Amino acid sequence: MTQVFSKFKIAVWNAQSLVNKRIRASCLVKDLDPDFLIITETWLKQIHKFELSSYSVHRRNRDSHAGGIAVAVKKQLKLIKIRRSKSAIGEVEWMALKVARVDGPALWIVAVYVPSKDLDWSPAFLDEFIRDGPCVICGDFNALFSETSLRNPGYYSRSGKVVEGLLRSKRLVLLGDKVATHKLGNRLDLLLCSPDLVSSFSAVKVVGSYGSDHSALAAETKIRVSRRVFPQLRYNFAKADWPLFVRLVSEALDKIKRPTVATPSEVTRYSEQIVAAIVQQTELALVPVLGLVVGLLGDRLPTSASIGALLLAASCLLLLQGLV
Repeated sequence: MTQVFSKFKIAVWNAQSLVNKRIRASCLVKDLDPDFLIITETWLKQIHKFELSSYSVHRRNRDSHAGGIAVAVKKQLKLIKIRRSKSAIGEVEWMALKVARVDGPALWIVAVYVPSKDLDWSPAFLDEFIRDGPCVICGDFNALFSETSLRNPGYYSRSGKVVEGLLRSKRLVLLGDKVATHKLGNRLDLLLCSPDLVSSFSAVKVVGSYGSDHSALAAETKIRVSRRVFPQLRYNFAKADWPLFVRLVSEALDKIKRPTVATPSEVTRYSEQIVAAIVQQTELALVPVLGLVVGLLGDRLPTSASIGALLLAASCLLLLQGLV
């Protein structure tokens, strides 16, 4: 494992349900390649599965309709701490993740979802993160005030008054241009940061909606973080323990009962048992070769099971990729 130090990117998106937008979320990740993806209104419950390739997904589910937060973090990054709110229905939800930096103190990334523009909520939970060091606070605040109420300038919502007061009292900075992030023309999805981080953000853009009523925000920063990079594994025939592999596989195959009648279903079942046995023994011997496997099994398979041998070959090839 090696470490590299590079800048990182962050994206913010109100999905309005990840339950039916899994493919859209994958497209967003492919397009923007963020290191942190903050997702509000996931609508995910405990029973729902949600994964993104190359990311660790941390969730704050809500068992009622709507709400919920998810933060997808690239697996290369080192997280120091994760905190989640225990909000009741109708209250503010949040999740905070602390990530290690190499160009300064550790950074807090705080995801926030305010469920209603008429909610008069308390931002007191943010105090510990702001005091602890530099932080980025982002999400859907449903806050309408001078900087965000674009459709009806001058209108202030209760949440808007809270956010404006937060910016003023905590000296936070609202990043990005006055551009609507919601289809009705207001700027509901926000990215705030500590004043000492402002110069680190090189660009904040409003991008596609990916099937939601909200457009995503994408930000590039000059903040340098540590990444764990694992070297690509390659085949190494010199390290293969051939005698061990042959012995293990032979012993495993001797325990498998061969079918007396080579019907398609029997052939399939027999092939699956063979593959399972080889998987188990390969993990012990770490043999990165396919030819020996097929040759070893040649006199053990029924003549009519050639399709089973092909299945075995394909399965082993997938299994053995990356082993050393």
